[in-house]
Amino acid sequence: MSPLFCFDAQHAGEGTPACIISEIGAMYEDIDGMLELIKASKDAGADAVKIQTYKAETMAHPDAVFEFEDGRRISQFDFFKQYEISED
Repeated sequence: MSPLFCFDAQHAGEGTPACIISEIGAMYEDIDGMLELIKASKDAGADAVKIQTYKAETMAHPDAVFEFEDGRRISQFDFFKQYEISED
């Protein structure tokens, strides 16, 4: 028998409907943007949302850069740092 998982009042497992989980990567610029994506996920029928978080220190070396097609360059560390979500 496969395990049964419960998300709030939604159950998932053998013999139950599929549980749709929306994944929100790093495609938001602030908490308001994240909340908009959560609402859009709910409106689209998602049962749960997974939010990707990270720390710049684990993503990039301070000397690494992103280079854009227009020639702009930005430190990868600084880029990821500006989009970190605080633990608070």
